[in-house]
Amino acid sequence: MRWVLLSIPKSSFSPSIGVCLALWSEKSSPIEQVIQSAVVPRFVEFLFRDDLPQLQFEATSALSNIVAGTSKNTKVAVRALGNVAVDSPMCRDLVFSHDACWAISYLSDGTNDIIQEVIEAGICGRLVELLLHPSPSVLIPVICTIGNIVTGDDMQTQVMSS
Repeated sequence: MRWVLLSIPKSSFSPSIGVCLALWSEKSSPIEQVIQSAVVPRFVEFLFRDDLPQLQFEATSALSNIVAGTSKNTKVAVRALGNVAVDSPMCRDLVFSHDACWAISYLSDGTNDIIQEVIEAGICGRLVELLLHPSPSVLIPVICTIGNIVTGDDMQTQVMSS
């Protein structure tokens, strides 16, 4: 399986949509192939394409689909999003947009190992800050994410209360 995602013209979203649709396939979702082809960081980069909201949507969808795979798949997506979230304030704000907040909520809805990956990505402080966000489209998934984190072990719950 080969995808070329180095540059996507405004008029053509077919490569990213093709990956996203392939990831939605219930019979044989190629999550492992997508991860092995090293496009996960590219999907994270696509979150920054303000000029291409459809591409941002497809990237978020693809990342969410990857999260729905195994815990190993989830860790790949958590690391990619975490790397973006700590890079800069501008990047952090974008990562915590509506769709990204839902993706992080889905990411954190797993085992304690997955919750720990979310915590180690360094986003808990920003989640608390976002509790003051005026938009319910950001606030609701943030609350869900915090709820997921506090369902972890005692140490993970403590991270959110400190």
